[in-house]
Parts: sequence; C-alpha cells; structure tokens
Amino acid sequence: MIERTGCVRAIFDDHAIVEVYPQDACSSCATGCARTRSSRLSSPSCVEARDLVGVQVGEQVVIAIHESTLVRGTLMVYGIPLIGFIAGVVGGSTFGGGSDGFAILGGIAGLLVGFLIIKMAGRVRQSGLPREMYQTLIIQRVDV
Repeated sequence: MIERTGCVRAIFDDHAIVEVYPQDACSSCATGCARTRSSRLSSPSCVEARDLVGVQVGEQVVIAIHESTLVRGTLMVYGIPLIGFIAGVVGGSTFGGGSDGFAILGGIAGLLVGFLIIKMAGRVRQSGLPREMYQTLIIQRVDV
C-alpha cells in the first residue's frame, strides 16, 4: 500500500476529507529528484478517504491506497484516451482520404469516446469490487 500523511479537514459519515501535503523526498533517496523539487512549489491537495479509525477534525492521520489501484487508474486515465485519440486520427485520416481536417475530427471523437469508456468502466468496476480495493483509506492516527 502507498501511504501518505495528512490532516483531517472535514468528516462526513464514514468518510473524511484529508489535506495531504507534498512530500520532501521519497523513501528511496534523501537527496530529492525533480519531482520532489517541483512538489515543494505545489500546494496541499485534498483527498476523500474512508475513515476506519474514527478520526476527528484537525488530527494528523496516515492514508493509504493499494498500489495496483493507483497503477491501473493511471493506465486507464491516460491510456484509454490516448488509444482512442490515435485510433480516431488514423480512422479519420483513412476515411477522409488523408485529409488533416478529418484526422483532427477523428482524433477529437476518439478522445471523447475514450473519456466515455473511462466513465462507464469506473461505474462497472466499482460495483463489482470490495470498496477497500479502490478507495483511499485512513489507516491510523499520527502521534504528534
């Protein structure tokens, strides 16, 4: 599981909004890379996480998500639209007689179809998997 530390900002039923701060360096090195240097400039982000430990607003917590969920999600969000875009460009160019205009229209159509597939697949996937497999979870409190 990938774990990050954050601060609880709001609580809703069995979920909480956790503000996660950018990391200084990953566990594999202490020197920092380009990603680390750029994250110092970015602001904190908020994540909705399922509360497994009964936290209160203002507490420091550790949130976690399965690695496979992160990898699959990344491949899905970037890969499917890219494949749709490329297929649309090739199809538009082929059926449009090599016209750039048809290639552009085909690319846009393929991109939109890719986004539609992601939206539909997300609904189907979530309905068939245990919630812990695709949700961010609050797994423990941090002693300050």
